[in-house]
Amino acid sequence: MDFDAVDRVLDMRVIFSLSGSLPVAEFTKRLSLDLQSGLHFGEDSLELSFFIPEELAANREIAIFPAQSNAAKEGNVYFSNFGMATEDLHKGLRAAIEESRTMVADNLWLSSGTYFLSCRFHSSDLQKITGVVLELSQKIDGFSVKYLGPNPGLPAILEDVKNITNLMEIRWQIKVPEKDRKSNPFSILTDNWVLESRFMTTGTSTFNLLITNEKISNPEDKGMILIDPELNLYQLKLELDNSFLKGFFRNLYATKIVRFCRTFRYENGKLELLSYIPEVLVDSYITSLSALSEEFPDWELSLLKVADA
Repeated sequence: MDFDAVDRVLDMRVIFSLSGSLPVAEFTKRLSLDLQSGLHFGEDSLELSFFIPEELAANREIAIFPAQSNAAKEGNVYFSNFGMATEDLHKGLRAAIEESRTMVADNLWLSSGTYFLSCRFHSSDLQKITGVVLELSQKIDGFSVKYLGPNPGLPAILEDVKNITNLMEIRWQIKVPEKDRKSNPFSILTDNWVLESRFMTTGTSTFNLLITNEKISNPEDKGMILIDPELNLYQLKLELDNSFLKGFFRNLYATKIVRFCRTFRYENGKLELLSYIPEVLVDSYITSLSALSEEFPDWELSLLKVADA
């Protein structure tokens, strides 16, 4: 099963936009600046994280921003995290992404004072997405939809990202020890599947779309929602219970590393992971993998590819 199995069945795309007095908006508007961002869902808030590459921070006017926003420097990147205090926006986007069953949050960026969020979804959720759009348009000044229509495919969406920042493709593989195949997600799924994380969170639960080679019996008993029986497409909320994957996601949550195409493929006891990561964040990502490999040597972690996207 190919990594793009989920992307092929998400036939629609929506791009939300939001302008107004939000964190960093005035700063980027004044400087006509584009910043790549990340959207992380907490229990009670939306958390925005975005980075200012060091070469930009060398600009005198731009350099003022990290100091004013208490941005932290990690490697060659300045991170700045903000809790977005717009309660209606948090509730609306959370409803759109969680309750719609299929929406995948792909890309958040800030361009000259306006936030844009690009998402893919299955057309069976079109009515729910429409309801959220209409509700937020009434409640929130500056909220609108820039695009709603066919999904051009993840490669085209990644090209949009590359207009702002260089991307690296990273693939790595682990051999799941026999004893750990009795833990989630391996114990509840068939042998051949592809899973894509729907959005980044600040907690320990992951929300995913799953395509399997074989039908899952009694999916509701395993925390799944069947979306399309012909495609073997499911929504799956995972509470991870094996130490390796819990450690991997714990590190990602802590560092807020922005990732695109958060996809997992499993077959014959081997789990392969694919992500596209801004080039300036690759060192931090590799460092995280190195720590995991040392802590869990029996998982036999292998880097398969690190290359320009």
